[in-house]
Amino acid sequence: ILINLLTKINEHDWKTLARQLAEFEEVPDAPLQTLFKNYALLKAQARDTVFDEELYTLLILPPELSFLPFECLPIFGNHPLVCRITSFHLFQRLLQRAEKITDKAVEKYQLPKKVDARNSYYVLNPGADLEQTQNRLQNTIETLKWNGLVGKPPSIAEFKSALEQNDLFLYFGHGSGSKYFGRSAVRQSDCKAVSVLMGCASVRIVDEGQGFDGRSVIHEYTIARCPCIVGCLWMVTDGEIDRFFLALVNFCFAQRRSPLKEKQLSSLHRRKESADSYKLLIQGIVFARNACKLPYLTGSSVVCYGLPIASMLTQLS
Repeated sequence: ILINLLTKINEHDWKTLARQLAEFEEVPDAPLQTLFKNYALLKAQARDTVFDEELYTLLILPPELSFLPFECLPIFGNHPLVCRITSFHLFQRLLQRAEKITDKAVEKYQLPKKVDARNSYYVLNPGADLEQTQNRLQNTIETLKWNGLVGKPPSIAEFKSALEQNDLFLYFGHGSGSKYFGRSAVRQSDCKAVSVLMGCASVRIVDEGQGFDGRSVIHEYTIARCPCIVGCLWMVTDGEIDRFFLALVNFCFAQRRSPLKEKQLSSLHRRKESADSYKLLIQGIVFARNACKLPYLTGSSVVCYGLPIASMLTQLS
């Protein structure tokens, strides 16, 4: 990371970042000073190095700033793969669920984490009061042959099973669905499913003062070790968020050429699968933002917390 940033930020900022990382990793001062002495040489080498792999940006935001859509800042225009995490320690806890691979005799966690989008469960309009949303989405969802419920909420047992037995859980209703499922049900589950919560302010963090983590369903899903949570930061209209989701489906689950490069595919260690099988969820979110009539007012509200995810969908029968 530091080598890659040599050509992107100035010397003062680079050394400040290096000191902070060294402190976090408890690196002794001597190697750090050696690194600083060789700054000019390292920068010259970095100019001649081509970084082909996509890099992920992880944002750790305090509750009082979490409502801002940092992902849409121009600085991320050329590097749109941005995820939020609640803390490094909890992120490391999530990594323990990722598969491990061996690269040049070094054991690493495999990212992005792969999920099979065919193994999905959805809850559509559980309050039976979003008829237009149901009409807009039901045909598309049925085409994908996902399991789920329409017009009624699942029982607590069904909800826990959906989180624990599926790779993908999708909710289309008001808020995060807490009034139907209860936050304790999330917290007490062993969540395996990437959770997409398409409701108003579904992942908003309510600031409760300095020094506190704030109140949000994000914390319940993180405690349950949910790999990734996608949701809205603020109130949105049903028509626009439905348009967002349909664009996300078209990108992540439709059978068309993926923008993933072959080199990225090799990092996924699924050489037998074609490029069409892999879709980065973060790239799908970026694509869907631009499909909205109001890409900043609606599209920017959708963010993801957790691990980078690659959805895999083979040929539908």
